[in-house]
Amino acid sequence: MNDLKERNCKDLPDYISKFRHLITKVKEMSELDKIMYFLRGLPSRIREENQYRRSATLTDAITVPLDYDRSHSHRGSDGAHDRPRYRSYDHKRSKRNDDGPVPMEIDNVRVPSKEECMRRNLCFRCGSSAHRARNCPEQPEQKQMAKHDVVQQGSRPTSSVTTSVKVNAVKSDRKSNLFIKKGRVIGKDVRIWLDTGASTNMIKPGLASTVLLSRRLQAQRFDGTLTPPTDVKHVEAPVSMDGYFFPTMEFVEWKLSESHDVIFGEPGFEEFNPQVIWQTEEVTIPERMQFMDVDGPTFTQQLNAGEYEQVYRVKLQIEPDLDGIPGPIRKVVTEEFKDVFPEQLPDGLPPMREVNFELTLKKGAQPSTRAPFRMSKMEQDAFEEFVKDKLQKGWIEVSNSPWISNINSKEGLRYRQDA
Repeated sequence: MNDLKERNCKDLPDYISKFRHLITKVKEMSELDKIMYFLRGLPSRIREENQYRRSATLTDAITVPLDYDRSHSHRGSDGAHDRPRYRSYDHKRSKRNDDGPVPMEIDNVRVPSKEECMRRNLCFRCGSSAHRARNCPEQPEQKQMAKHDVVQQGSRPTSSVTTSVKVNAVKSDRKSNLFIKKGRVIGKDVRIWLDTGASTNMIKPGLASTVLLSRRLQAQRFDGTLTPPTDVKHVEAPVSMDGYFFPTMEFVEWKLSESHDVIFGEPGFEEFNPQVIWQTEEVTIPERMQFMDVDGPTFTQQLNAGEYEQVYRVKLQIEPDLDGIPGPIRKVVTEEFKDVFPEQLPDGLPPMREVNFELTLKKGAQPSTRAPFRMSKMEQDAFEEFVKDKLQKGWIEVSNSPWISNINSKEGLRYRQDA
């Protein structure tokens, strides 16, 4: 990066393109450091102009030299790069004066700011007082957008009716400047450009089917020109790339060049944090322990479209804990209460305890009359045998109480007579 200089490149846009390609390979570099390395390769006159503007972001720092280069004369045929070039906008002084020195117009070394142009009634593009911006002879051709131009969005759309979106256009003739991967969107093969400088995910119109909302946007290029307001859609679509599946990604529909169909920008990098191996152009995405619920129709649709690389059927069988109580706790309880939990229950009723329980009935209450509990002959015989055995052991007694209480069981409510 230290060896990259503007004088070794074909022109200023070529230097910017090479610098952007290098800066994408650098991780964890602050914005000020990026600006510092970018300014190192510029000629002194442009570097001083940039320092005067005090750019806070790399995008602003790139905009300044392009504006400066457009507003001043280009390099001469002798190849001198750092020679000062001054332009006088007074046409009477355009002819060389041999009678004496001509005062230099220092203010014309730089392009005045927009506020200064408005205050001094100057042209916004070149700083001349002889004409206005709409009649400027240096007006750029807005319609010349080569199909290999690199389009980068620099600001996210807001909630206003007409939103200005800054788009930086840097001409590129090398395929290595674009990091493009093959992928699929709703069953269609697409080319995905991984652009760390784009602040919004973008997609060609017609690829996504789910529309979230519609906005009216304008694109602002490097030279400050704005495209006509365009109605665009914010859409959502599933995307697969290099064996990774992204079920819901949001995009802005935009007319992209023929070299790519989708742009992965800053939102995608922040959400999925892809790791790029630049030597082999491999992309790996760290695994995240997250589960996502997919409904039946969506799963069938994505499966038929070939969006899933692998599908597994998992059957979970949970075995109930028969013991219920952990072994250590059970051992402590049984050791402490040996007299309460004997190996074999003795015959007879339990002894009288310190606390006796008694139900106090309301005065004058009468039991309800209802039919006895119905049982089959087999159930009746088993029940009588059970009661006879417990009576012999002394575990139950015959009750003389006319009251009964309901008991919850698997078969429903059962009624028990008080003992």
